[in-house]
Formats: sequence, structure tokens, C-alpha cells
Amino acid sequence: MPRWFALVALAMLSTSSACGQDSLTTFCTTQDVGFDIDQVSALEDNWGWSGLADAIMLTYDGLPPAADPNQEPVWRVGEVQVMVMIGQAELDSYADDAELSVQVFDAANLRGATPYTRRQRLVRSSLRWSNYSFSSDPTGAASDFSLYRERDYKMAWWPFDFRQVIPESGMSSLTYGVAVSWPTADTPLVGYSQFDRPCADNWTNYDNADPQHELSGTGWASNGDRFDGDVCNWPMLKVSIERKQVCQP
Repeated sequence: MPRWFALVALAMLSTSSACGQDSLTTFCTTQDVGFDIDQVSALEDNWGWSGLADAIMLTYDGLPPAADPNQEPVWRVGEVQVMVMIGQAELDSYADDAELSVQVFDAANLRGATPYTRRQRLVRSSLRWSNYSFSSDPTGAASDFSLYRERDYKMAWWPFDFRQVIPESGMSSLTYGVAVSWPTADTPLVGYSQFDRPCADNWTNYDNADPQHELSGTGWASNGDRFDGDVCNWPMLKVSIERKQVCQP
């Protein structure tokens, strides 16, 4: 949507590795930072819209050349972390009932692509929360656009583990999408960055949005093509990549 999410460059940093053995071949598994919104922008807004799905496009460029062409490394998204926010005034009464879905698309074009999906219920006690205050009213929930929006929030990084969803054979498209969607309501609110990210890599699907949008029914499309302007704000996401390859002696 205009001036919203997107994803583009990646900082590839190896964080940890482990080895395993299959027959006579030893494999090493490495965890890379696929994307970290904190490295390219900062929190400025929050948003929630029931039925809406918003994606950012990323490119994985961390595959090293294989010593043996028959033993190319494989990779997959291992984990996605989403910044979620609850108003400080609502925190004590929150009923652990809000749900969020995260989708990973193994494709450069989301139209017609089938995603890997994790849907989770937000349990407040499972996350580590910190305080955040906006200097002006955030966008907030789509159902409450006309109401006063709270400025004082609790925020936390919420992990979605994809290692049991995406097969160990890995992903094939080096350009891929990561989306957030609200399956049942416009909460939990998701944090959004400053308006300094390219719109071309921000895709939105309004088909199931409630309330409806004028673009409902048009499916996935890039907001760089849909709207005027070059910069959007992206959802606050962190993406971890799991890479498996034959260990070098």
C-alpha cells in the first residue's frame, strides 16, 4: 500500500554453524542474517488490518560457490521475527487471543505463488516486552481510524519458526517474499519503519481486507506499480537464513 512495507537489500552475516554427517559426507549448517529492518530504518508507525496481507521482497546473495558442482549448498528461511505492539493501557487486559500469519514465498512474483505459512496466537507471557512512545498518533487498527490512537506501547519481537514448514531441500528462488497478514482481526498491531524504503519491493493483497479497499479483488501487486511515490514504510521484520553445505576440510 502507498508508503508501506518493502524489502530490498540484505546484510549477510554468519552468526552460527553446526555440522552433521550423512553417509560419508559431512554437512555444515550456518545461520545467516537475511534481513534486519533495524539496519536500514527505524520504528515510526504501527498498523493492523483484518484480512490484509503485506509482503516485502528480499534477495538472498549469501550462497558461496561449491567446491563440487554436484554439491551445491541449499538454503531456506529458518525464522522470521515480527515486531508486535500492544497499547500500555490494554496490556493487563489482553486475553492472549490475537493471531498473526507469516508467509514465505519461494518466488520473485507473488501472483499465483503458494506460500509456506505459520499462523500463531500471541501469548503475552512468552515474549520479552519493552516500552515505546510515538511522538504523534500511529495509524493503528483499520477498524479504529476515526478514533483516538494511543501513543504509549509495549513492543516485542515475535519469532515464527519455519524450519518445520520449509523442507530441508531448501528454496530455489534467490528472490523471495515475506508477508504478514491478520487472519481474524486487526490486532495484534505490527510495527512499521520510517517512510524511507523503496515501494517497488512492497507487495500488498487487499482481497480479504475488512474493511474493504478499492483494490480488493486485484490480488497481489507491487505498490511501486500501483501508487505514485518512490518510498514506503515497511513492516519491522527480521529474517534468518539457514544454509546447508558440504563442510570444507
